[in-house]
Amino acid sequence: MLVVKAGNMLRQDKSGKKFPLGENDMHCLLENCGGQRIKAKVMGKNGHFVDLMLKLHWRIPLKLVTNDDVPNGQTDGTRVVLESVVLKEGVSPSKVSLDGLECPTVDSSDVDHFVCTSETVSEIDPVKTFHIKPRSMVCAIKAPLPKAIGGNVQATVNFTVGLCQLPILANTATTGHKLQGQTKAKLVMSVWSQRKNWNYVALSRVQTREGLCLVHELPWNADFSMSHSLR
Repeated sequence: MLVVKAGNMLRQDKSGKKFPLGENDMHCLLENCGGQRIKAKVMGKNGHFVDLMLKLHWRIPLKLVTNDDVPNGQTDGTRVVLESVVLKEGVSPSKVSLDGLECPTVDSSDVDHFVCTSETVSEIDPVKTFHIKPRSMVCAIKAPLPKAIGGNVQATVNFTVGLCQLPILANTATTGHKLQGQTKAKLVMSVWSQRKNWNYVALSRVQTREGLCLVHELPWNADFSMSHSLR
């Protein structure tokens, strides 16, 4: 495993003035702010999600979040797998403890690029190779604050941070919508939906019953009937 942390993090006020983050503040952000709490600002508006701490291993499923080369398929939502991480010359990873495991870690500013290949849906699809580079971005962060004594509500604070990170997210879990058209040898179903035909689409992605794992039992009232319009 390799951990790639966001680098060059500086807090920004509304005028664009930058302030350094303290060590405790940095630790709190890395510990509590995953891909659902941080959004890059594009043209003044919130754009794609950003992960401050990418936890990677060889061939991990990833998802691109920017439209860098649309004609060649390097677009927002493209699913890829990680082949290698190319560091800048002279960089040596340090160590970080995650869930009791010692993992090598680098800042994103120490990364030259990721080498990723496109996820193939069928054997006839050509495999494409993408080189994903880190970039500077301005992000809106919704950070949790410690609960007040006796309080039951988790308070949050919103602020802006400039940082360097790769425009990519781990895609080990995905939605039923993104699964359409794919074939999987193994599939773990964590939630069910009441939307018509959703459960059928998700279950039919896996090749065998041995490859299917259900976190919760299939609901007795799940609707597998054909839609009226299709009939």
